[in-house]
Amino acid sequence: HWRVRGLVFWLNLGIYTVIDARMENMGIAHQDERRILKVIFNGDFVAKQVKVLEVKTESILGNHYHPYSELFYVLRGGAIVNLQSPDTKERESLLLKEGDRLIIGARIVHQFLPSKDTIMIEGTSETYQGDKSDVKYQID
Repeated sequence: HWRVRGLVFWLNLGIYTVIDARMENMGIAHQDERRILKVIFNGDFVAKQVKVLEVKTESILGNHYHPYSELFYVLRGGAIVNLQSPDTKERESLLLKEGDRLIIGARIVHQFLPSKDTIMIEGTSETYQGDKSDVKYQID
């Protein structure tokens, strides 16, 4: 994919979006008889905090945005993700599955509808401080 001033061109999938978000399946970086290595990020994202998100039950998560970027990587399960620009109201919906990575830019509203028992790794470019870091915004 190419990224130009917040525009993302998905050349391999033929998808174009004006929302500052990138999704891709990371696949296997290396494997041998001992192990499988999967790279979550390598220079294209800098995290000040990394968390493991374990979903107990199907629910709606998010409905907010942050003044910083976030990364999500699906270890198990999946989620429908709704993204919206609070400025232009442009909206995108994505389906994340195991091995997918999503980087969400600053000020992009996100709403997750994960399946039960989904496990994701979440990285933030700034330290998350609970509700102090969230700007509430309802996606209908």
